[in-house]
Amino acid sequence: MRNAVIACLALVALAACASDRERAAAEAPQPDYAASFAPEAGDLLLVQVSDDDPVRAARLVAPDGTAIEAHAIDTERRSRGGGGGGFYPSVGVGVGGGSGGVSTGVGIGFPIFGGGGGRARTEYDSVARIRIPDFAAYRANWQKYEVRVTLGEGAQQHEVAIPAPEPPAP
Repeated sequence: MRNAVIACLALVALAACASDRERAAAEAPQPDYAASFAPEAGDLLLVQVSDDDPVRAARLVAPDGTAIEAHAIDTERRSRGGGGGGFYPSVGVGVGGGSGGVSTGVGIGFPIFGGGGGRARTEYDSVARIRIPDFAAYRANWQKYEVRVTLGEGAQQHEVAIPAPEPPAP
């Protein structure tokens, strides 16, 4: 009977840990990538990115592989309070053993004063500007173009491809 109680408590603890991970994943912001044309200039492509990493480079890649680099990238850094913490309880399970036998324990903790807010996250909102030199060629084949964005740096550097937007009506 005692082993069944211990097993049930261990399952409850595992379920609590899983729900903490699911909650943290749900609270984490999802990256957002979009490309559109500036209303004030029909040949100016705006690439807007919200991500955990800043934009390091952006380019419009033509069907023949030539690339037009962004002439400007503006990045705004934001800090958000960490997820987790709050008023959620924490659950711990322990097993210890020695020459006197095996003992187990389960603990449940409730924050009295709101708990720690967790780790703060840094997020970046970036806008890259790409001027299209041959807009007639772009208009004729815009479905075959793509925008490539380089984010992060060092080992964290990665690239994201975004479909090129439809050009505005003439």
